[in-house]
This record gives sequence, structure tokens and C-alpha cells, in this order.
Amino acid sequence: MNQKLLKISQISKKYNERIILKDLSFEITPGTFTTLLGANGSGKSTLMRLMAGSEFPDSGDVEFKGYATNAWDSPVKRDVFYINENINIESSLSCEKFVQRFRNLFPNWHENFFQSMIKDRRLDLKKNYNQFSRGQKMQFNLMIALAASPELLLLDEITSVMDVYARRYFLGLLHRYCQSGKTVVMTTNIISELQFYTTHLLLIHNSKLKLQGPLEEVAGGFVKLRFPQGSDHPLLKRSDLLWSGVNGDGSENFLLARATAESLEIPGEYIDRRELTLEDIFIFHYSDTGGELENAA
Repeated sequence: MNQKLLKISQISKKYNERIILKDLSFEITPGTFTTLLGANGSGKSTLMRLMAGSEFPDSGDVEFKGYATNAWDSPVKRDVFYINENINIESSLSCEKFVQRFRNLFPNWHENFFQSMIKDRRLDLKKNYNQFSRGQKMQFNLMIALAASPELLLLDEITSVMDVYARRYFLGLLHRYCQSGKTVVMTTNIISELQFYTTHLLLIHNSKLKLQGPLEEVAGGFVKLRFPQGSDHPLLKRSDLLWSGVNGDGSENFLLARATAESLEIPGEYIDRRELTLEDIFIFHYSDTGGELENAA
């Protein structure tokens, strides 16, 4: 199997002279679940569209399975499925009739899988797509994407319109999808929901790719500290120590770059042994005083 399913090489993009993305390079490998993080307006959706081939970079290259996105033919395009929060199916057909036509475009269509999802989520395919709620529309979009079985699923802010049960259901399916060798790249404003599914991380900050690589390696660049409520330890006066949250017992968590932490004598009782979260990493890099770390391999 090609270990470079998607290759991004020094891409840049701007709109009306505003630089959105600058010199981004990374690779997506098969069987991974990549979470793309960034603040609102940081360029996440633009990057997703570039990866999907629905837009083209001003400079640099986007390749899927060795093909440049501007040279994809139909068989290659069927191996990439892009869904965003604004997608809408314009059809006068019932959803049942629509699927009967749509599935013929995908040789790897899994009808039994599709029907099991319909049954689990109790969608009425006799209805027209526009009779569904926003959450039901998104679930239907995901169902046909998963049943089509593309090699790469690009999902941009799709969970915000779904209820908690639907989110858990589909995240579980996406997790198993990656375990089967397929690949997912996903953005979300609900960062915590992807914590247990993410294998790789991309983080955009100031138009550039700030972090990339396996989540374990990226998280290894930080140390999480925990101080009891009311503590006045000298470490708390450091400007590069970043607050990241309050615990149930009133103690507070802080983040410190590992290189800095290893140069200090930090008492063991202040080291929080719990795993760093995606939110921790996001907070560190989007704090006004956030430290600089090298991109993970």
C-alpha cells in the first residue's frame, strides 16, 4: 500500500491579498485519523478544500495517490469524499431513489452497511432530503460517504449539528473505518470529542503549520503540571507557564514546554501524569504567550 496517500508540498493560498495559508507541507498516510486544529478563520476549511481538489493552491502541489488534484480522473475522485457543514443535496427524488442512483457510481458500495446505519439511526428514506432536519441531513451525508467506502474521508465541522448520540455513533464508525485501513481527516470546534480517536494531528497557526505528526509525538513536547488550590510555588510566576484548566478538587493545571521543564528542578508532586489532551495542545499554541515548539516528525 502506498504510504503517501495524500502529499501536500509547500502550498500557499490567499484571498484578496490576504494570506490564508503559507508554505504548508505534510503527508497523510493510510489508516490514520488526523485531527486538523486551528482557531476560527485560521484556514482549516480552505485547507480541506485544497485537499479535496475543490480549490487549487496559488503555489505548491496537492497529490492524492500520486495524482495532482488538477489532473484527477473520475476513478481517483471516487476515492476521496469531502463533507462540510454547508453541504446540501439538491434533488426532487426521495432519499431512497437518490441512493439507488448514487450507489451505482461507487463500485465498492456496501449496501448491507448502509442499511444497518439507516436502521440504527431510524432515518425514513421515503422522505425527500429537504424534509430532514440539519442533523438528519448530516447523518445521511455521512452514511452515503461511509457506504461508498472511499480511501479518504475529509470531514469539515460536521458534528456540531448532530446530537450527542449521533456524534458518538458516527465517531465510533469512523474509528472502525480507519482500523480497516481507510483514512479520515477531520476538523471540529468540539475538540474534546476527538481525543480518543485521533492518531495524528495538524495544527495551523498564523497561516502556517505549527504542529504535525503522530499525536503521541506531538504531546511529548509538553509537560502538564498540577498545583493545589491556593499554591504560591515560584513556578507559577513564570510567563511561559500556561494555565489550562481547573480540576474537580480545585487544583489547577498548567502547561510547560518539555525542553523548558527538563531544564528546571520541578518537584515530582507537581507533575501531572495524566495524558495531555487535544485541548491542552490547542490552548498552548493559541495562548498569547504560547511557546514555540519544533514540528513533530
